[in-house]
Amino acid sequence: MRHKLNIIPNKQPAIREMTKAMLKSPIISTVLLTTSLFIGLITQSLYITAEPIIRSHAIAMHGDAKYPADFTHYDYASNEAVKGGKLRLGAQGNFDSLNPFIAKGNSADRVSLLYDSLT
Repeated sequence: MRHKLNIIPNKQPAIREMTKAMLKSPIISTVLLTTSLFIGLITQSLYITAEPIIRSHAIAMHGDAKYPADFTHYDYASNEAVKGGKLRLGAQGNFDSLNPFIAKGNSADRVSLLYDSLT
């Protein structure tokens, strides 16, 4: 025998029917949901402690940041390295279009690097 779970006991059928009718109304349901969320946010905000905000130029998983805020280059990169030049990458295959967003056909290999930021 299955038991039906009733939120409101059978002793008060008029209240149960009225509650069912109220929950079917989208306006009342929205008001009840909004009110319960508002009460939940207010009670949760009472438990939040005010901690000081720490501002930093970097974040490190362990200890302090390796580089200061005004560093010029990474340790593994030379500051006297030659800047500029050309990069030529080879690719196998053929293409139909230089448009990387085509629906049919084949776009050129690595053409999406045109839209890639170097910074």
